Amino acid sequence: QIYLRGDGVDADPARAAELFRIAVQDGDVASMLNLGRLYRDGRGIERDDRRAMELFAMVAEQEDVRGLRELGRLLVTSDHLEGETERGMELLREAYARGDTQSALPLGLALAQQGETEEAALLLREAYQSGQTAAALPLARLVDDEAEREQLYEAAAEWGNSAAMAELGRAILADSGRS
Repeated sequence: QIYLRGDGVDADPARAAELFRIAVQDGDVASMLNLGRLYRDGRGIERDDRRAMELFAMVAEQEDVRGLRELGRLLVTSDHLEGETERGMELLREAYARGDTQSALPLGLALAQQGETEEAALLLREAYQSGQTAAALPLARLVDDEAEREQLYEAAAEWGNSAAMAELGRAILADSGRS
């Protein structure tokens, strides 16, 4: 973790990956998750969704909901693992049903993409209310209440989301009668 975050040393994701690989051989679950994320994101090592999938599955096999969440998220979002979206949705639903509130965000995003806006809005609202700030913008795009939408855009903009800043700017221009 030290090399991944740069705690007291220069951040070095490639070195972190080397160390995570060693710990994975000893069965360390946190290292499986971290190494899987590095493979998924191509951070410090070449992107490899298949290897990330294997690592997340190893965690899920140990009845760890984080593995279900990460595997589900990968299957839903990866361009390299076609045909796995439905399985990914099932895994996200299972993680959420088992109490993993962090699954609300990726599940809500996936449902919104599939046009299931009511359920997506409920999950994204839960994610936002639990402190998952990344839920603010997609939730803003689903709510009907103008005041709530503006509040969500403002929150997302404050957290540095440039898309929310642009949406908020357009809304301000529209309100002022300019285009």
